[in-house]
Amino acid sequence: MKFESIEDPPFLSKSKIASRAIGRSAGTVKSLTDDADVTYPLFNMYTESCGRMQMDRRWCLGCRPTGGRHINCYWTPHYVNDWDKFFSFQCNNYGFIVGMQSIHHNHYEDRRFRFQCCSIAGKDLSQCRKTFRNDLDKPNTVHVPTGSVVRGVSSSHNNHYEDRQYSWNICKLVNREQFSII
Repeated sequence: MKFESIEDPPFLSKSKIASRAIGRSAGTVKSLTDDADVTYPLFNMYTESCGRMQMDRRWCLGCRPTGGRHINCYWTPHYVNDWDKFFSFQCNNYGFIVGMQSIHHNHYEDRRFRFQCCSIAGKDLSQCRKTFRNDLDKPNTVHVPTGSVVRGVSSSHNNHYEDRQYSWNICKLVNREQFSII
């Protein structure tokens, strides 16, 4: 299946040079798969509505290396949401998202998602914060600061707009010994 790509996502040209990111584009028809190399967690996401006729979003995902040995990598065994339903997903075991898989259904005009998570040996997640939800039928850009990762996402579907709003959970990677109790 051929995916459409977003022309000039706002972060990709700078990121490729600054952090040797890998840009991944996915289209609006049927499926989206971003199988990021397990050494490259997500660091930038750009998504835009394809308009009322297509009733879906296009995605462009950027990835960059974090350093460290990745452990406990897994894919969610099933989709984390059902059609037209709210979901809240968070990687466990200090994990963060390194891959995303999604399928679109024309009847529901919605997507279902699976995620791939990994953690880094000797690292914990700290100072987690949630991004604001995107506006319906509007572009959305999420920048993950250097040294941080995406731990999870929550999303709700709006049937009137046939669109989803997303809020991403972004956390700092810190050395495990910073949390030792004295």
